[in-house]
Amino acid sequence: MGLAMGRLLGLSYSLTKQLQARILMLGLDAAGKTTILYKLKTGEVASTIATVAFNIERIEYRNISFTFWDVGGHAPVYITMLSTPSAYRDCLVLADNRPLWKYYFHDTQGLVFVVDSNDRDRIRLARDELNTLLNAEELRDAALLVLANQQDLPNAMSTAEMSEELGLHQSLGNRRWHIQSACATSGEGLYEGVDWLCTNVDIKIGRLLSLSYRLLVREEEARILMLGLDAAGKTIHHPLQAQDRRARSSPPSQPFIGFNVETFEYKNISFTVWDVGGQGPKARSKLIIGGHVRVQLRIRPLWKHYFHGTQGLIFVVDSSDRERILQVRDELYMLLNEEELRDATLLVFANKQDLPNAMTTAAEMAAEELGLGSLHPTRRWWSLRQ
Repeated sequence: MGLAMGRLLGLSYSLTKQLQARILMLGLDAAGKTTILYKLKTGEVASTIATVAFNIERIEYRNISFTFWDVGGHAPVYITMLSTPSAYRDCLVLADNRPLWKYYFHDTQGLVFVVDSNDRDRIRLARDELNTLLNAEELRDAALLVLANQQDLPNAMSTAEMSEELGLHQSLGNRRWHIQSACATSGEGLYEGVDWLCTNVDIKIGRLLSLSYRLLVREEEARILMLGLDAAGKTIHHPLQAQDRRARSSPPSQPFIGFNVETFEYKNISFTVWDVGGQGPKARSKLIIGGHVRVQLRIRPLWKHYFHGTQGLIFVVDSSDRERILQVRDELYMLLNEEELRDATLLVFANKQDLPNAMTTAAEMAAEELGLGSLHPTRRWWSLRQ
C-alpha cells in the first residue's frame, strides 16, 4: 500500500505540472462543430464537409491542454461504395453516427453540445439528443457547455429562448452547466466558452481519482487495436463472436465506416477491442445526404487517432490476397514504427485459410512475405492461422 501511495503522490505532482482535459464535442449535423474546432485551433474558418467519423485536435489554453473530440452528428445516410472512380458497386451501407457517440464517453471531463440557433425545426430533436447524453452514466460528472451557434443569422434564437427550448433549467439538477452565444465563423463567444471550461472542468481531481482506483484496486484491463486492409475479415474475427467455438457462425458483414468496439472478459482480464475500418487511400465512396452532398472516405489515415494507450495490436491479413501482400507488409511496418505502438504486443491473424489460394504456412506469411522474422528482438509477436 505504501508503494502505491508513493506512486499516487508522484502522479499527482506530474498532473499539476501538465494539466489536461478531455472534451467531447457533440450536436446534430450541420450545427457547426467542426468549424468551431478549427476556428479555435487555427483562428481561421476552415472549409468543411459532413464529418463521417470524428476529428481530434489538441488546443493549449491558459496552461491547460484540451483534447477536443469532434464526433459527427448526422442521422442515417446511405453510402454507396465505389469499385472504381466511375463505377458503382451494388453495396449500400447504412451509416449513423449518433449511436456511436457512446464509445467516446469514457474519461470525458467536459461535454460541449453545439446547437444551430437558427434551426427551429429541429430544436426538439436537439433537446432529445442532449437529454440522452445527460442520462449516460459515463457523462454523469462532465461539465456541460452549450454553444448557441450561428447567432449572426436573423432568425436565431437567443440564449434565453434556447435554454427554455432545451429545458436546461428544469433537467440539469446539480450539474455544472453554461450556455454561451457564439458564432463559429467570426469566433464570437468561443473563447468565452473555453474560459468557462477552464474553471468548471475537473481537470486534476477526476484524472487523479481514476488513476488512484486503478493503482489500489489492481484492476486488470487491456486495450487491443485490431487493424488490417479492407476485406481482411476483422469484423468477423471479433472476439465476442468467438467465445463459444462450438456454436460459432460467421454473421454477414459489410464494409463499415469508422469502428466497432466491444469489451469482453477472459482469464480475469477485461479486453476492450477496437476494430477500425481498413479502407485505404485509393478507396472511394459516395456519401449522399438528401441527394446532394458527396464526400470521399479514407479510413487508414485515421488509424493514428486510435493508437494511444494500446497494449496489443491484432493485424488481420487475408491469406488468399497475394496481390496485396506487399501492401499489407508496408502498412504493418508503418504501424510498428509508430512511437505510441512501440511497446504493443503484435498478433497477426492469417485469415481465410479455407480458401484454395491461401498462403498455408505461418512461415510463408510471417517470415517470407511479411518479414516478421526481421523484427527487433524486443518486439513480442505471434502469427496464427485462422
